[in-house]
Amino acid sequence: VFESRERLLSFYRERDYLKAEVDIEEGEKPGDGRFLKIVIREGEPGYLKNIQFTGNASISAKRLRKQMLSRERGPFRFFTGSGKFDEGEWSTDLAALVGLYQK
Repeated sequence: VFESRERLLSFYRERDYLKAEVDIEEGEKPGDGRFLKIVIREGEPGYLKNIQFTGNASISAKRLRKQMLSRERGPFRFFTGSGKFDEGEWSTDLAALVGLYQK
């Protein structure tokens, strides 16, 4: 049941439903049967609307943005995939920004 829940959450996150929730209830039916009740709340699709830097006195926002793989949602997003949130990519971006400041 736990694995099914995680697979469903992963499915929705891949399609930009970052706040999706999945509840699975398991039970027994009268007689010999069992049931699974799956409740999915998709929420609104999420995307990167704006990436903003504050407090960066020594390194320009332009240079910081160049370090990142993630991009803001743009007008050609259907072709470029810009604005899509990817947790792995975001972690890489954060590490790259920290690395830039540690140089």
